[in-house]
Amino acid sequence: MQNYSIAGREDLYRRTGSLGIPILLAWGTNDRVTPISGFDRARDLLRPARCEIIENCGHMAPYERPADTADLLSSFITARHDRIDS
Repeated sequence: MQNYSIAGREDLYRRTGSLGIPILLAWGTNDRVTPISGFDRARDLLRPARCEIIENCGHMAPYERPADTADLLSSFITARHDRIDS
């Protein structure tokens, strides 16, 4: 699955981006499964509320950078508490 791209899945990304739910897009700079070169296109299609690039991280951010991933998720959820409560 190396160099797995979003090609052929753009409609899925676009539909997901139109759901009206808050999306956090986080991407590792060293991801060899879905390379960072796809970040801009994924961002354009998903229209996330927040985008983060995780330096020196591959495809498995929760395992490779657990503290950074937890901080991203925590701050994203905390900032979106109004949407979660409703």
